[in-house]
Amino acid sequence: MQFGGMTNNFNFQKLEVYARSKKLSVELIQIATNFPYKYKRITDQLIGASISISLNLAEGSGRFNEKEKKQFYRIAKASAFETVAILEVCYELRIIRELESLEKELKEISCMISGLIKR
Repeated sequence: MQFGGMTNNFNFQKLEVYARSKKLSVELIQIATNFPYKYKRITDQLIGASISISLNLAEGSGRFNEKEKKQFYRIAKASAFETVAILEVCYELRIIRELESLEKELKEISCMISGLIKR
């Protein structure tokens, strides 16, 4: 892949967990931007938490120190947990109607991140 006329050496882009978390955050942004304005803080929190998953995976992959790398992966996993909690609140407030498939995807992403942390 080319980026700015140079060969792209961003290893995180090869990670399936990065691709899935990025795809999920795009989906959640599309969902959240349709929330009523009175839930703007929830909208912002959901967008921030969901984007944080892929951002921390990217940043962690750029670290050369294994301890630092794992710390960013742990933050990504915590952001996945935060996203689940926000979605549960949204579901209870009836802002969203579907929760199960989103939670399932977040659980799978979380397990994949755990695998990165262990290796």
